[in-house]
Amino acid sequence: MLAALCSNGKPAGGLAFHGVAELVLSGAWFLVLIIAGPLAAQFLIEQLHYSIGEELLPNGIRPARKPQTKPEVWLLRRLSLPVGRMPGIVLAALGLDDPLTGWLFQAP
Repeated sequence: MLAALCSNGKPAGGLAFHGVAELVLSGAWFLVLIIAGPLAAQFLIEQLHYSIGEELLPNGIRPARKPQTKPEVWLLRRLSLPVGRMPGIVLAALGLDDPLTGWLFQAP
């Protein structure tokens, strides 16, 4: 089937070994070195990259950290913000906000 895809009738596609063997047998062994050199370098670079990645970010499952128990917050501290806003809302609703804070926004 693959031979039908080639224009010259030779095996094609994924038979890279066949092509390399033809180069070696035809005396073009230097081309084999030119092909194999960058492939070997790429393989070594990928292995180095993988080992550095495993060293910095090890793959594996770690147990979850145990959360520290938080001290209980007092009720007065929890209610301080809502209780502090209530007088401001009431004063603004009565129209007393301008006499109390108007001096902040006056031009000198």
